[in-house]
Amino acid sequence: MPTATATIEPAARPAKAAGRQMTFEWLLGEQQMFSILDIARLTNMSCQFWEDAYDAGTISGHRFNGRGAGKRWTKRIPREYVVAALIESADYDMEMRRGLIFSIIDNIRSKQELLELAAHARERAGKL
Repeated sequence: MPTATATIEPAARPAKAAGRQMTFEWLLGEQQMFSILDIARLTNMSCQFWEDAYDAGTISGHRFNGRGAGKRWTKRIPREYVVAALIESADYDMEMRRGLIFSIIDNIRSKQELLELAAHARERAGKL
């Protein structure tokens, strides 16, 4: 599996790879779950920044008690939440943003989740 680091700038990538940029494949690879450290390394942000984002609910994921008896909690963040955080922090143009949102939708595997997303989109559109 090819790997990429956060030091690779999207503008430096070949135009042929532009479609892959919208799904962040060039950054995330095929990995589906990420630790706080993984995300920090990919984005060149501190672990504390991502810990604070997780604790504030900006990103969501799973907490596992890695050592038992509450000694150490390990946080894992699903790919969709990492992509959502990247979209939220991005200042891309509307076409790129739309592509990113569509790539998240394409990765939803639950019909119920998709229906809830559609209901939310209709509700949000009514407020515009």
